[in-house]
Amino acid sequence: MLNLRIERPISLTAAAALVPPARGGKQTHRSTILRWIKNGAKAPRGKVVRLEGTILGCRWFTSEAALQRFTDQLTPRFERRRTVTTRT
Repeated sequence: MLNLRIERPISLTAAAALVPPARGGKQTHRSTILRWIKNGAKAPRGKVVRLEGTILGCRWFTSEAALQRFTDQLTPRFERRRTVTTRT
């Protein structure tokens, strides 16, 4: 949940500017940020993760911290498994 007492709200345009360019070097559009808030994005294991956002008046806001939590949840965790080979 986005806590406006602790986190500084940023516009969706500002949030889109924080996301690195994707296909063909195009900047992420603010509508993509809104889609992540409303519909979410699918994590590696199939769980849908939503970006935290809030609406004030008629404008949507999120925060840098919410964007970080969102990306953390979408990033797969690779566990190191030690394989022990037995010699014969």
